[in-house]
Amino acid sequence: MSELPKAPSYLSLEAKREFKRIAALLQRRGLYDELRLASLTAYAVAAGRVESLEKQLAKATDQAEIDKLLHQSGQAQRHMRNHARDLGLPAQTKVEKKDRLLLREEKPSANSEHLNQLFDDMNPDDLRVQ
Repeated sequence: MSELPKAPSYLSLEAKREFKRIAALLQRRGLYDELRLASLTAYAVAAGRVESLEKQLAKATDQAEIDKLLHQSGQAQRHMRNHARDLGLPAQTKVEKKDRLLLREEKPSANSEHLNQLFDDMNPDDLRVQ
């Protein structure tokens, strides 16, 4: 397939950006085919969700809200890892995502420490296609 797929119209702006980025990456590596469209879309949805939640976390001040958002973000990140594995994406792709998601670098907080721990605990073998 020589033409990049279009991101579904129902995706959030963040998810569309990630869809396009990963579609181009898969195409360059010769890994994209129509059978991967569902996994690519699901990955993009999860990535968009993580980015949205991280923006909310950057503004959250109530501990109960922070805990809820951290839980939701962790779930979305697990979905991202699962779909990344389905797509054959390497661990380096996730490190790049980590760098983009840490929006509060200017003043580290418990939130960013939690994210760092999530990514530090990632096993690269989880992203390898069996």
